[in-house]
Amino acid sequence: MHGITSVTSIRKKFQHAKPVDREDFPVRGPGGPIIRCYTPGNMTPTSLTNDPQTLTAPGPAAPTTGLAISGLSGDYTLEITVQALSATSGTPLARVVLEDTVNGFTNAIPVFEINVEGPITTPVTYLMRDDEVPALRIGVTNAALRLNVYDLEGTSPSITVHGAIWQ
Repeated sequence: MHGITSVTSIRKKFQHAKPVDREDFPVRGPGGPIIRCYTPGNMTPTSLTNDPQTLTAPGPAAPTTGLAISGLSGDYTLEITVQALSATSGTPLARVVLEDTVNGFTNAIPVFEINVEGPITTPVTYLMRDDEVPALRIGVTNAALRLNVYDLEGTSPSITVHGAIWQ
């Protein structure tokens, strides 16, 4: 696991750091807070989309064939960045999904999904570590990963998105 489950162990390991207050972190279960690092650290991003990718209707972002992930292995972080979301009237809404496949997206499986409400004018990034997305078929023969906008609502909606896998 990538999470550290004890505030005491953090204080011992990083004695020079500012003390951690339990209220600063969400509590999950009887063991106390689970603290996760959501930054990709020393990883390098590989883009899933031709940037910038702007869509005005639901559908996959280019390239629609996705990124081959069959040759990848090890730790990874998935990223979805919504750079802009707008509509000429009404509230713009979008459902953005990273999906994987082993058969050319005939039966794609969603592995990371976000629902966003706009308008968005400043980029918002969502990251998901490998232990939070264990179903991704990384390293599996013929596996590919792509970004797909499943829903896009509002009057004349527009979304500008970016997807990446960090390794």
